[in-house]
Formats: sequence, structure tokens, C-alpha cells
Amino acid sequence: MNNCYFVGRIFRASYPMLCKRFSSQIQSIKGRDFLDVNDFTADELKFIIWTALDLKSRYKNSQTHGMCETNGLLMSSLLCECSVKTQLNIEKASQVLGLRNCNIVDKKWELAQCVDETGRLLSIMPQVVLASSSKQGSLRELAAGASVPVINMGSPDANPLSAMAHAMTILTCLSHLERIRIAWVGPSDSAVLASLLLMMPKFRTHLHMATEMVDEASLKWIFLHDLPRTRNEVTDDVFHHKKNSLVWESAENHAWILMAVLVNVLTDYAPTIPPPKFTEE
Repeated sequence: MNNCYFVGRIFRASYPMLCKRFSSQIQSIKGRDFLDVNDFTADELKFIIWTALDLKSRYKNSQTHGMCETNGLLMSSLLCECSVKTQLNIEKASQVLGLRNCNIVDKKWELAQCVDETGRLLSIMPQVVLASSSKQGSLRELAAGASVPVINMGSPDANPLSAMAHAMTILTCLSHLERIRIAWVGPSDSAVLASLLLMMPKFRTHLHMATEMVDEASLKWIFLHDLPRTRNEVTDDVFHHKKNSLVWESAENHAWILMAVLVNVLTDYAPTIPPPKFTEE
């Protein structure tokens, strides 16, 4: 079973000014690994989401000239399996950001006795490494040997990109994250859940591991899902709900979050749009 989410408002909170707070965080993100949300502060995670919103806005408005300084840089992608969603997002990122990608799919890469040396090999020429794994701890070991930032594309330990994409989608829909209530419907050993459990307290968002029927949710409920789905997970009327299902928006935002992480670990990026309101006024 994949992961489903129902989200609704609870009550109001105050809104802090974020521009000055975020501006001091740009330098600290550059050059760092992005393995899990627990490695970053709340402001750093908010800055990544702000960057994703900015990149998306500039792209949609055809304002991509001089958007960032990643054009021509090389990244290497080491995937433990072929995934339509993962490979599509990598391709989108390479096209929008002008990155050159060396793509490697190897189910057995984690069987090497010295995974850290694999990380060193991958970072001989590229400026960043994107990797997915099927064993716990593999990406940490890979990053320990790499001399360039390593980005987690999915592992048993964590799935920070998916968690951040869901947060971005909720923020876009409800205009804030603080005191939002999320009901998790899915397996307790999910890597996405692991990242959400670490991330949502940073945003002061309430996460509940319990099922919730749409009939019992607030009028402003939204539905999210980690694609792909199986037919017995959720009914079509919920999955394809015209107003409340944001499955496809979240899937698109996953690519923008990846791009935001890439530009922040590679460059000193400064968003051009005002910072989003993570708390409700």
C-alpha cells in the first residue's frame, strides 16, 4: 500500500516576517548533502520551499533567463532501480536548470564492500550526486566518501523530497503550514512517513497516524498520494476529486523541490518572489 494524506485546517496563528531570517541561511545550504530533513533547520527547509516556489513561478512566467548559475554543471545519478517518477524528475531538473546528467541504474551498487569509495568515484567530475538506495545507511556511507553534495532520491531511511513536495503543495493550497492537521493513511514503515515525522514539527504542523474518512473531514480537506497507486488503495471519486485532490500538483512539485535543492547546494540562490507565509495571520 502506498501513502495517502488527508489535510485540513485547525485554527489561526501569527505570521512572522521571514525575509531577514531566510537571507542568512543561503550560505549554509550550499555544498551540503541533502539526505534527510532532520539535517536542516526549519528556516533552511522553508528556504528550500521558497526557492521551489520561486523557480516554478519564474518558469511558468517564462522568466528563465539567468535564473540560476547551474547551466552546464554535471550531475551523476545512481539509482538502485528504474522508477518513472524519479527518472522523470531528474530529466525535468536537467532540462530546466541546464545540468548535464550521467545516469546509472545498478541494483547491486550497495553490495560493494566499500560504498564510500563508490561515492568518491562518482564525484571525480560531477558537482553533485543524486542517489537512491534499498538498504538503510547506504546513502550516508556513500556521502561520506563523496567530495560533492549527495541528494537522497529515495531510501528505506527517508524520502525527504516527497515529504517536502507534500509540504509545498499544502502550503500553496492552504497558504500556511502551522497548525494544519495531516492524517496519515498508509504503512507505518514508510520512508515518506519517517521524513514527515521529523519535518512537520519544525513547521508546527500536526501529523496524525490514523485513518480519516472524507465525510468526516473539514470542508477544506485535500488529498495527496505518493504515486503510483493500486486500485484498492483509494476510490476514484477521492483520487480524482476535481476540487480537493492535489495528487498531480504534488507530483509536479516534487520536481520543483528537487530543483530547489540542486540550486541551493550548488549556488548561492536568491529568490525573487516574496517569502510565503508559513503561519496563518
